[in-house]
Amino acid sequence: RVNQQRIPTYHSQSIAMLRSLVAACILVFLFGAIYAQPWDCRFALNYTQEQLLTSESARQSFIRQVLHWEGQFNTNGAGMNFPSGLTYDGHPLDYFTGNITGEPHLFSAPSKESLQVNVLTHVLAGTPHAYLFISDDPDQAKNITLQILENKISSYEGFNKLFPGFGGFFPWFTPNSTEPYMVPTNGWTNQVPSLDNGELIWALSALTYILNDINETQLAQRYQAQMDLMTKNAMLVFWQGFGRVRTVTLISNTSAQPSPAIYSQAPCSDPCYLDDPYEGELFVDWLTLFGNLTKDQIEDMWTLKLKKLQSVDYVTPEGNITCQRGWWFSAHEQWKYLALPYLDVPINRRVFENGERARTWNSYLNSIPGMYASVNDVAPIGQPIPTYVSATGIQEIAFENVTYYDVVTGYSAFPLLLINQSYGLAWYHMYLSGPRMQGPIGATEAINVTGTAISPLTTWDSKIPTVNAILGGVAHINREVLKLKGVYEDFYNRINDQWSKIFHKLEGEDLPFMLPSAQLPNDAMPFGPDFTLCQPPK
Repeated sequence: RVNQQRIPTYHSQSIAMLRSLVAACILVFLFGAIYAQPWDCRFALNYTQEQLLTSESARQSFIRQVLHWEGQFNTNGAGMNFPSGLTYDGHPLDYFTGNITGEPHLFSAPSKESLQVNVLTHVLAGTPHAYLFISDDPDQAKNITLQILENKISSYEGFNKLFPGFGGFFPWFTPNSTEPYMVPTNGWTNQVPSLDNGELIWALSALTYILNDINETQLAQRYQAQMDLMTKNAMLVFWQGFGRVRTVTLISNTSAQPSPAIYSQAPCSDPCYLDDPYEGELFVDWLTLFGNLTKDQIEDMWTLKLKKLQSVDYVTPEGNITCQRGWWFSAHEQWKYLALPYLDVPINRRVFENGERARTWNSYLNSIPGMYASVNDVAPIGQPIPTYVSATGIQEIAFENVTYYDVVTGYSAFPLLLINQSYGLAWYHMYLSGPRMQGPIGATEAINVTGTAISPLTTWDSKIPTVNAILGGVAHINREVLKLKGVYEDFYNRINDQWSKIFHKLEGEDLPFMLPSAQLPNDAMPFGPDFTLCQPPK
C-alpha cells in the first residue's frame, strides 16, 4: 500500500527523500499500530468521574488515551485516504466487534477536512499529547503529518486545475487513491457550500502559520497559495448582494475560469444565506476581514445577521440562565469557537459560558444521560442507520422545532471542554463509559438514552470536535494570525459590538455547571455492553 502513494512529479525529489526517511513509520500508520492488549480501548472504565474532576494527573492520563484511540480513525481506509491525503466522512462499524466493516463513506467535505487539518496543526505545533493522534513516537508523528499534508495540498491543487470554476473552494467530494485524487461527489458536481469552506479556510490559516513557524516554508507557500485563491474569489463566488452571502452557489461551468457569469444562487429553502450567528459566521468573518468588501457591504452583512442573534432565558429551579438562542441548540452550532478567538471578547465569553451552563442544566434536570448534538441516528442490530438527526437540542432556547430527544453523542461536550476541561471531561467520560461507546477505532457515533441501540458508525463530526477541544482548538493560533495581519482589533470590535447590542443583563452567571444526574444503562444492550474486540480475555 505504501507503493500506492502519490508522488507529484513537480515535487518528486523532496517527497522521495521524505519517503525514504519515514517508510517504516508510514507502514505503521497505514496498517494501524499493533498492541498486545487490544481491550485497552475500553479505557474509560479505568477512570472515575471524581478522578477527572480533582486530579490533574488523571485528566492528562485520560487525555493521552483519548488521543491515542481516536487516532486509530485517522488511518488509511478508516477515516482517511492516505494517497490523496483526504478525509473520508466516516466508516461503518461492526455491531459486535466494534471494528470497521465494509467500505468507508466514499465522500467527504471541507468541514471534515478542517477537523483533520486542525489536529495535524497541533501535532506540528508540539501541543502536549497531540502526537499520539498519529503515532506513539513524536518524530514519526511529525513526519507522517507532513506527508499527509503534502498529499493533501497536491490533491487540492489538482482539483483546482481540473475544476477552476470552483474558484479554489471545495464541494462535497470523493477521495481517490489514484488520479484524479479529488472530484466532486454526486449532487455536488456544479455547486459549492460557503459554510464548510469557512471552516476549512480558518483551519488552513492556522496550519500555514505553524508551517512557517517550524520553517516548513515550501509547504507553507503552497497552502498560502490555496488560501490566496479562496480569498481572491470569495466575494465573486458567494456574494449575492445587499448583505447576503449564499449558503450554496450554483456553477454553470466548472471548467471555466471564475467570472460573475457562471455563479448564481442555488435552489434552496431557508436558510438561503449565511445570516446565522453559529458556525456559518466563520465564512462571514473571512469576508469581513479579507474579502475586499466595501464598508457599506460589510455593515449590510452584519446588520442582516443581527436579526438571528437573540437573547433567551433557560429556566431552572435555581434561577434563569441568559444565553444565545440556538437554531436547535445542538452543540454542533458552536463550531466557530474552535477556530477564532471569540472568547477573547468578554461579553461573548460570558454568553458562551451561560449557554454551556444551560446545556448541562438541561440534561441534569431532565435526567438525560448525555447532551445533544446533531449526529447519525441509532439503528437496531442488522438494520441500516435510518437518518441523520439534525433537529436535536433544547426546545426552550431554540428557533426551530426540536424533534429528537432520544439520542446522545460524545462530541456534545466539546464546547464545555473549551471553557471547563474537568467538567467537559466528566460529561465525555460518562458517554464513553456507556455500552459499546468505545471500540478499536475510538468513540462510537451515538447511542439512545435507554442504552439499547447504537449508531454503528464513526465519523469526523462525532469524534474530532472533542479532540480539537481537548487540544484547545486553533483560536489561539488564529489570534496570532489576525494580529500579524493587523485585523485583530477589527475582529474584536465587531464581535463586541454585535453581542453588546443584544446582551445587556445576563442572569445565571453565578450558577454552577452541572454534572450528569443519569448514566447510560450498561445492562440493556443486546448481546452485552462491550464490543468483542474491547473485552479482556476470560
